[in-house]
Amino acid sequence: KKVVMVEVIFAAITSEYGLLGKIFSYFSNEKISIDVVTTSGDSVSFSCDKLPSDELIQKIQKEIGEIRMMVDMEILAIIGKGVSNTKDFSEILNIISKNNPKALSMNTKDTNLTAIFEKDVAGPVLQTIHDKYF
Repeated sequence: KKVVMVEVIFAAITSEYGLLGKIFSYFSNEKISIDVVTTSGDSVSFSCDKLPSDELIQKIQKEIGEIRMMVDMEILAIIGKGVSNTKDFSEILNIISKNNPKALSMNTKDTNLTAIFEKDVAGPVLQTIHDKYF
């Protein structure tokens, strides 16, 4: 609970070498921990444990592009071996998608499906999934 969702929208679609490393190092320099990450050709979104400073926001806007933040977000993680191989996986995704997740991430080891929701949404989603499948 109470995580910050950050979206950095690049000034142009880019494949600039080291761009994500640059962004993440800026956050690391402020002792901000980054957790769930999703990327596309024109942006990167990630959750972190606190808001960046005004100086960091200005630096990103000057050097990289627009930055948007959503506060008081919540992370829900479904963890287990072969998460996507269960017969109920599509139904679990359906429950998550009906609740407007702001980001979805799944690791390549197939042990973790993570969703980020607005405040007070993750708990009821978790309860629905738990009641139906566990």
